[in-house]
Amino acid sequence: MAPELDTTNIPYSFDNAFFLKKVKCPVIIFHGNRDTAVYYGSFVKLLKLLKATDQFITLQDESHNDFSKNEAYLILNLFKKVVQKIFTINKGLNPCIRN
Repeated sequence: MAPELDTTNIPYSFDNAFFLKKVKCPVIIFHGNRDTAVYYGSFVKLLKLLKATDQFITLQDESHNDFSKNEAYLILNLFKKVVQKIFTINKGLNPCIRN
């Protein structure tokens, strides 16, 4: 588990909405509802920008860095590895998945 970071004095921000609109492949967003580094409500606002193939997964009672043992995250990470292996075998079928 990574330690919590003090992000109150970070001098930059990310325009997630701008970049999310440009993504063509399916997107899965994980966000802990107890995140103190990135406000959870700002990610909820992104819901209206998601495509039908996208998912927003709330990690209950998780903070910014402690989700690596979360069951939902681990299951999806395993699924991603399986899909990557399939597309590695069948090279070039999906440009959205990268090693």
